[in-house]
This record gives sequence, structure tokens and C-alpha cells, in this order.
Amino acid sequence: MSNIRVRFAPSPTGEPHLGSIRTALFDYLLAKSVGGDFVLRVEDTDRSRFVEGSLERMLESLEWLGISPNEGVIRENGAIREKGEYGPYYQSKRLELYKKYVLELVKKDLAYYCFCTPERLEEMRQKAQAEKKPPKYDRLCLNLSKEEVENRLKNGEKYVIRLKVPGPENKKIFFHDALRGDIEVEAGTIDDQVLLKTDGFPTYHLAVVVDDYLMKITDVLRGEEWISSTPKHIILYDGLGIESFVPNFVHLPVVLGPDKSKLSKRHGAKTVLEYRSEGYLPEALVNILALLGWAPGEDREIMSLETMSKIFKLEDINKASPVFDIQKLNHFNGLYIRKLSVAELADRLLEWAPDSSRLTKWAGDRNYFEKALKTIQERMVMLADAEGMLEFYFEEPKYAAKLLDVKRDKREKGEKWEEEVRAALEASLTSLSSLSSWTLSDLETNLRGLAEKLDIKAGQVLWPIRVALTGLEKSPSTFELLEVLGQQKSQERISQAIKLLNKS
Repeated sequence: MSNIRVRFAPSPTGEPHLGSIRTALFDYLLAKSVGGDFVLRVEDTDRSRFVEGSLERMLESLEWLGISPNEGVIRENGAIREKGEYGPYYQSKRLELYKKYVLELVKKDLAYYCFCTPERLEEMRQKAQAEKKPPKYDRLCLNLSKEEVENRLKNGEKYVIRLKVPGPENKKIFFHDALRGDIEVEAGTIDDQVLLKTDGFPTYHLAVVVDDYLMKITDVLRGEEWISSTPKHIILYDGLGIESFVPNFVHLPVVLGPDKSKLSKRHGAKTVLEYRSEGYLPEALVNILALLGWAPGEDREIMSLETMSKIFKLEDINKASPVFDIQKLNHFNGLYIRKLSVAELADRLLEWAPDSSRLTKWAGDRNYFEKALKTIQERMVMLADAEGMLEFYFEEPKYAAKLLDVKRDKREKGEKWEEEVRAALEASLTSLSSLSSWTLSDLETNLRGLAEKLDIKAGQVLWPIRVALTGLEKSPSTFELLEVLGQQKSQERISQAIKLLNKS
């Protein structure tokens, strides 16, 4: 087993978006490719933004996609629990640990108490904004004497603890990113970041460094928006004396919408569970997510999760921002639907559909259900397409008589057509009634022979039968329909079409 350890660290503050799921997928693939560990840690220190059920939905999403973690906060048999030797895996349960490390920084004069009020900090922010400068703390509290700090603490004044960015201002802070190479930042551009908040909870910056160190995380994959924060983390690694444990940073490119802005709800982006409810397959979604920034080479696109796990390499990730294309997802989903056997597709449909769905009712005759399903499988894009496409197999179709006329769009206004279509249907009904074998080849031979006998185009025979059987303009072929519906039901529907024409 490899000693590679990656972590996915969601915050339970909202619905899991595709960008964060893509990060989790890359974590999973990297760990799987080398036999490492995929850890899920919950960053739940921002209690004001906590959203009930958010974590549960995140874990359910990962489980549905087949990329569940093997350590940390996991979901098994619908229940959430912690697994592993480096817990607890909820940051809210690790507060004493963070306090220990932040006080160590204070003792080393690498962090300091700040008693500035929210009002003063807001004034500073507005002033910086007016001067068109990035907001930055002015270090007023850095100059407080040890005695003054102790007195204010004894008096119960509210405080935070800030990072003391080491000088001089032109000092270079270096770090390496696997996609972008070496990056350097001047210390003077880095703010004295709050490490411990007034409520005793850590900020992301302190918690992430302490947790990654204690959990022996070797590789950190996260969004490129965290590049600007990484120098602060390097300072913390140095300050805590754990610089030799700095992980391999991989800052992933942001996922864009079609207009090349960050993918969001306004682009129609949905959560993983919403895609599931609409009838997308996990194989298709995980496949399309993997290709958002990863190029495995050899023009490979359609790949199973198992295949991706074997060939995934960090060096194949592109630093250019990928565009999420819903049409490509639809294409992939249709391909994966067609790769299923009819029995597998039936199982997927029934697993996806609610118990109250008509699909559940229709599948009572499993043999007939699968025969019908086979005729629409090639045209399905999502599981949700099945109900509408199958309806005519189980319920009597309703349609306007005019639809029975294959030449309706070419007729002159007021031109009579009913007798021509009625004659074709009556001849078809008579011809089909003579069949003793009801197979695709027999049906095709019979009806094409009839068209030749009547000296008309095959479509003038086949189209009205197709509409009579389905009530639709688009459907499986006439021969498939006849075979699945069977001789009795087919003849009954053709007879109904003739009656409809007699009324028109």
C-alpha cells in the first residue's frame, strides 16, 4: 500500500456543487491509482452558515457516484460514522488541538492577541476600499505590551489571535504547485490573518494546517482560489516547526459555464442528487466530471471509474479552466444507457423511479416491460425519458385523425385524404390477420409486400399503422411495435384508427 494520503474537506454550509465534487473525484482517483487513502474531514467551524442535511447529501452524492472515502467521516448502510486512527474528523471536535497550536505560535512571538472591535475593522476596510487598496490589518495590537495584553484578557475583553507575518516586507514566501510550478509572494502583501476567532473556533487557515499535519496528508487538491492563501499556510508550517510536512499542493482550475464565467446555478448547474433525480447515470456524471481538467491522452473519453483509477496521474491535469457542457453530459448519458443490457436498464429504472411511478406498475409483467424497453433504449438520453416513451405500450394512445396521414404536410388545402389512409389501414389489417407467425421478419415481409401489391410507397402503409399503435410522430419502427404489442392488441388499435377515420 502507498503512503499517499489525500483529503476532501467539505463544509456543511450548502449544497455540494459540481466543482467540489470534481475535487473529491480527483482525490479519489489519485488515492486509488497508487493504493493510498482517501480521507473525508468535515470543516464545520463556521457555525453561522451551517445548513442542516448538507453533510448527509454530500456523502450520499459521493456514495452514489462510487467515490466514497475509506477513512474519516463515512456513510455506511445509510448511517454516518467516523472511521480511522487520526480522528476526530470533525473540526468542531478538535478545538483544544487548535488552541494548543495557536498558543504555541503566540509563545514563539509568531502570533498575537488582537482586541480591535468590529467597528474599527470595518472603518479600516472602508478606508482601504476608498484608497483602492486591498484590506489589510494595520497591526495596532501587535504593539501592545505583554502586561497590557494580560490585563485586557483578565478583564474579559473579546479578542482574536492573528498570525504575525514575518518580515521584512520584501521577504519572499515560496511554495510549489504541481500544476503551476514554483510560486513566490512578498511577505508585505500578506495580511495578518485571524487564526482563532472570538468564539474560540479556528479559521480555515489554522485548522487546515494543523489537521493536514496531524492526519499525515501528503497531497492537497483544492480549487485555485486557495492559491493566495497558501503563503499563509507555508508561514504556519514554518512557525510550528513542521515545514518538512508541507504537502504537495495541487490547485485545480475553476470549472466554467458556457459563457466562460464560473459555473453556477444561472448556467443551469445542479447538485449531484438533482442530476440523479432527473435520470442521469452515475457512470456518465463521474466520467464527465473527470474530464473537467484531466486529459488522460490517446483521445480517451468514455471510461469506467475502474479504468480511470488505474491511469490517473496528476501531470495529466491541465491548468486551463474547463467548461462544463450539459450537451456532452447528455451524450455520455445516452451512451451509458445503451451500454446496459435491457435487464440492467430495467433494474436501473425501477431503482430510480418512485414506488408510485407508472414504471413500477408497468414492470409487473417484466417480460413485456423489457421487450418494450428494448425498442426505446437507443433513443433514451435520461432515465426520465422512459415513462413518456413507453406510455403507448401500456395505455391506449390518443391522437388526432390527421396524424394518420403521412402526406399531411404536402396536401393542398381542402384535399381529401381520409379514404386513401382508410384503405391502406384496412388492407393492412386484412393482411396482418392472415399471419400465423408474428416475428419481425414476417411482419416486414408481409407489409412491404402489401405496399408493392397496392402500388404505393411503403411509408403510406407503415406510417398510419405506426400512428395507430402509438399516437406519436416519433416512435420505434412499425415492425418493432407490432412485434412487442402482439397480434391481438395491434389489430385492435388499427381497428380503432379506422373507426376514428370514419368519424372524421
